[in-house]
Amino acid sequence: MEGRLLARARAKQETLRAENRAEEDRRRREIAAKIPEIGRIDTALCANLSEMVRIAMRQSARTAQELEKESLALQEKRSALLVQNGYPKDYLDPIYSCPRCRDTGWTDGKICECVQKLYRAEQTRELAPLLKQGDETFENFRLDYYSPVAPASGVSPRAQMERVLRLCRAYAESFGAQSPNLLFTGEPGLGKTFL
Repeated sequence: MEGRLLARARAKQETLRAENRAEEDRRRREIAAKIPEIGRIDTALCANLSEMVRIAMRQSARTAQELEKESLALQEKRSALLVQNGYPKDYLDPIYSCPRCRDTGWTDGKICECVQKLYRAEQTRELAPLLKQGDETFENFRLDYYSPVAPASGVSPRAQMERVLRLCRAYAESFGAQSPNLLFTGEPGLGKTFL
């Protein structure tokens, strides 16, 4: 991957992450204003987390199982309050554009598919001025540009392009990681770039 394009893809991913965090903050403020009890529940959950750390360090009389049970009950109460007030139970959960990598950009030590997708979009954006883009779809491919009259070879240009168009459609519909390449050859202006 080209570093400059990867940096732009990562920057877009960071922007998405920042937008998600801003939306999470907005939701927390909204809920704090409308359902103050959830704020108290969140405070109790934080206290339980601190207590878990103390238990792990063996400086507390409470057991981890008691705290886990209490925390689960608080989480259920929090979800129930959200639902009772017309919100989805996961309304205050973290928001991720990519649940796979949780917006870190990495999955199993590799660049996540979400960053690869952003990278490909950056590649396309960079290459767009070099290629005519926009209306190039199979539906917009015009066969009427090709003569229906067969030359001496016996196959009309239109019939040949109908065949090529069918092959390209089938290729696109079944395209996968193991698909072979297509090679287009011919004179300028025959539709190779369009397809």
